[in-house]
Amino acid sequence: MAEPIRFSIVTPTHERPHSLLRMLDALARQDYPFDLFEVIVIADGGAVDLEGVLARRTYPYRLRAVSQAQSGPAAARNRGLAEAAEPYVLFIDDDVLPATSLVRQHAEMHGVADRVVIGPLLAATAAKPSPWTAWEWATLMQQYRAMEAGEWEPTPRQFYTGNASVKIDHVAAVGGFNTQFRRGEDVELAWRLHKRGLEFVFNPLAEGEHLAERSFEAWLSGAHEYGRTDVMMERIRTGHDLPDFVIEEFQGRHPYTKLLTRAVLARPEIWRPVTASGRLAALAIGRLGWESVAVKVCSALFTAGYWRGVAERLGRAEALALTTPDRMIREAVA
Repeated sequence: MAEPIRFSIVTPTHERPHSLLRMLDALARQDYPFDLFEVIVIADGGAVDLEGVLARRTYPYRLRAVSQAQSGPAAARNRGLAEAAEPYVLFIDDDVLPATSLVRQHAEMHGVADRVVIGPLLAATAAKPSPWTAWEWATLMQQYRAMEAGEWEPTPRQFYTGNASVKIDHVAAVGGFNTQFRRGEDVELAWRLHKRGLEFVFNPLAEGEHLAERSFEAWLSGAHEYGRTDVMMERIRTGHDLPDFVIEEFQGRHPYTKLLTRAVLARPEIWRPVTASGRLAALAIGRLGWESVAVKVCSALFTAGYWRGVAERLGRAEALALTTPDRMIREAVA
């Protein structure tokens, strides 16, 4: 009889006690034996006495809380890995509400030791989302539907530490999370796991609701950081500036999105008024009931914000060259 899969669930948190407590309560309703997993919460800075708060609560599983000076999610997850007592790690973010079967669904996929298991981050059913949150949920659902339909296999780019698991020995063997990355640190780690030969699998039944409660400014800042991160990541992986598919995907965007992105790259001073008016437009359009249009506005803003991050790493001239029409791109990169 095979040994049961034992997890250390690692959750970094920063100033989100309410969503964290909801996540911990959801873990108390799991249909997986509570003696087969522990939960490690890493308070990454902040004014909340999280260790004190959790000490006053009781859960059916083992729970530990550790605090550190704010160092970012990569460092926080590394701290959680160092504290882990079980052979498998299951990463769940503090704004994810795991379905009752989430832990079990991850365990059932680990019959093969050299696997990375990815679960979906679904729209929160009880939430009335902002347009930018609705865009994020819709974007993720497109990826999940494609993987579930077998249109393409999961890759390191779908490894989001909101809901993913792997054997800890593999993470340790590739050096853990790279603390130079403030965003995309999960995907960067996943590429190293992929290079190690691990298989990436998607289990649509390992569901978690993603609350995704963030401000417009934080959401746009994330777009910028993802652009910077993709350049950093590609230079580490291949020595090039950006993956080819990123450039190809941009050419498939709506003409207005491409026009906005090039305008912002050419004239950085317009970014602030563009984002201010874009936020108001998305909110107003959403209130009128045209949610799909509001989501498209957010898609255009996210794309432009992403390419601003790329430009910060490459320079504006180089970023503009990569966003020109296909013929010019081929000449620029030849």
